[in-house]
Amino acid sequence: MSLGPLLPGRLPNSLASSRLQQSLSTLNTTLARLQDQAATGQKFFSPGESPTSALRTIALQRTLERQDHFKSTIQTDTAFLTATESALTTASDAANRAKSLILSSIGSNASAAEREAASVEVSSLIRSIVNSANSQLRGRYLFAGSDSRQPPIEVVDNGVVRYNGDAAALQTYIGNGLQLASNIHGHEAYAALSNPITSDLNPALTSATRLSDLLGGRGVPQGTIRVTVDDGVNPAVTQDINLAGSETIGDIQTRFQAAFDPGALTVDVDPLTGGGLRLSAAGSVQVQDLAGSNIAQRMGLVGGPTATLVGGDLDPRMSLQTTLSSLNGGLGLASPTGSFTITNGKKAATIDLTGAVTVEDLFNRIQLADVDVATSINADGNGIAISTRLSGALFSISENGGSSASDLGIRTFNGTTLLSDLNRGQGLPTSSGNTLNLQLADGTEYSVDVTGMRTVQDVVNAVNGLGNPNLQASLNTTDNGITITDSTVGTAGFIIEKNAISTALGIDGSLPGSGTINGRDVNPQESTGILGILLNLQKALDAGDNAALQTLDPQITRELERLNIVRGDVGSRLSFLDDVDNRLEDQNLLLQSTLSDEFDADPTSTITQLTQTMSVLQSTMQIAGQTQQLSLLNYL
Repeated sequence: MSLGPLLPGRLPNSLASSRLQQSLSTLNTTLARLQDQAATGQKFFSPGESPTSALRTIALQRTLERQDHFKSTIQTDTAFLTATESALTTASDAANRAKSLILSSIGSNASAAEREAASVEVSSLIRSIVNSANSQLRGRYLFAGSDSRQPPIEVVDNGVVRYNGDAAALQTYIGNGLQLASNIHGHEAYAALSNPITSDLNPALTSATRLSDLLGGRGVPQGTIRVTVDDGVNPAVTQDINLAGSETIGDIQTRFQAAFDPGALTVDVDPLTGGGLRLSAAGSVQVQDLAGSNIAQRMGLVGGPTATLVGGDLDPRMSLQTTLSSLNGGLGLASPTGSFTITNGKKAATIDLTGAVTVEDLFNRIQLADVDVATSINADGNGIAISTRLSGALFSISENGGSSASDLGIRTFNGTTLLSDLNRGQGLPTSSGNTLNLQLADGTEYSVDVTGMRTVQDVVNAVNGLGNPNLQASLNTTDNGITITDSTVGTAGFIIEKNAISTALGIDGSLPGSGTINGRDVNPQESTGILGILLNLQKALDAGDNAALQTLDPQITRELERLNIVRGDVGSRLSFLDDVDNRLEDQNLLLQSTLSDEFDADPTSTITQLTQTMSVLQSTMQIAGQTQQLSLLNYL
């Protein structure tokens, strides 16, 4: 028996009504969503609507926000560097004008009135540079270094100015991992600090030396070193010692020794050099690098088998925590309780080292003395550096009855001082025939020809080399200068003839009998920047000092060249900022395009769908209106 087709039965009104309501609800929801898309231009409004696109959109938005921050930083840096360039132009123009004034004032052709007028003009140039050096932008002093809240240049006395800032660069991020210094500090701009007084103090290695400070601050990588110890009785023991996590030389000593039986291996700092590690074993010790590693080689430890393996010089970099006793290859200071004197302009202070343990202790005592100097670790990381903050004033560091200043490498007048640097760069006449003439108390006369000599020690050695044990030369034990002692017996008097050489060496003088003549300090230091040069120029013009004017001429030429280099550096940074900004702009366009594809609604497609949805909704509502017109007949 076959079945015929199923004929549609009667659809219940409740089901028809429910289906119409569902359709209307869906259409209204779709219509609302399309209206929101048309109004906002967004494809979706919550991550759940499109998780994959939402994640990409969030990442793109974060990148754009970071790019916008970089662009804002670039705009700020550009403003600061542009203002810096303007201020440096003032200094450069002043240097050019100063050079003209020097050239026109040298010699007898310039009258007293002309020099006085030139001095007044120089005073005006100094004021203009001070004002430009104290320029502000957005509440920040341009040339103050890291402490940009206070004016960097201050007039502290007639003819003396002080630099209150530091030599710090303010680094800003202008891209992912890309930094740029947004400032030029006062020392870089105006050479406001003197050349640092410093020397290599050869800090010795200690157990507290940090591994990051080794090899001049380059540090050594952390990894594994293979060490073999053979006591000559038992089988040799080889250990691969992992240095990961080690921070100091003491950590390495501990790990090496702990890897073997107690007493089998001893690790310490080589007492002869003070610069490397020493490995000692009862039998022999051998150190090797693992394949692909060079840690032991960099530490100078590859070698053996030998009873004592001495590593190479690890050249530790000085830090604030470096002990004074570790300086000079571990010899420390000849007198740990000694002192030295700093004289800076009208200020002077004696720095007592009693109780000072570290470099930081030394720096603290110098700063507490308030003598307007800047202290730091030198650029090579092997010594301390001291500079004067004053321009227009003389600065010196001298002994106070011992050798502390020399031991610290900061004495401004010592055996290595060049004769050409004496007398503020004027040197001394060393042409043939210039002699240092001495008469001793017993009537003996000597002439020391300084021709060809280069250093102060050359002069001292020449006097001591005359062959008279009763005539001795050395450096002053107090203050700076050359000391010459006559121990002969007689009534002729001890006389160092006053001439060009003795005056330039600061050692002319006379005594009625034998004795000691202590020379003067003829190597004071000073700032050689534009402000120092202009202040000295004003003094030279007021005094009519032709020799000083001639010395200032090459100085102002060098300063002009230096200022031009600094201005070129600022220009390079501005150009670099412009290039980075353009690249960020290009990247932003690409990011915006990608973000639009992910997140932005297509207006044409959205409006088309909106129109179609409205038509469907209207049709559905008409059908609903027709089908939902109920009467009594619908129930019959």
